[in-house]
Amino acid sequence: MLSLKNSILFFVFGKLTNSIQSVKIQKRNVQMAEENLMALKGEYEQGIAINLQITTAEASLKEAQTNYFNAIYNALLYKADYDKATGTLIK
Repeated sequence: MLSLKNSILFFVFGKLTNSIQSVKIQKRNVQMAEENLMALKGEYEQGIAINLQITTAEASLKEAQTNYFNAIYNALLYKADYDKATGTLIK
């Protein structure tokens, strides 16, 4: 029985660790999308970029933000699973 509990804890901890890493990656993706949008806006003002590029960059930023928020949500779910598995979940 202890081996099963350890296996569950190991599995849940792995999921939690991976989800935290995903949050970090998605946060960086948002930063990169913001930087790309700002650069394209500068190019647009100079006449180098076209409006379609700005629209595409804005859509990419929204997608990156959505992915970031989903990663946070998943991390919180896995944290709750971990707390439940370790018996530290407060009801």
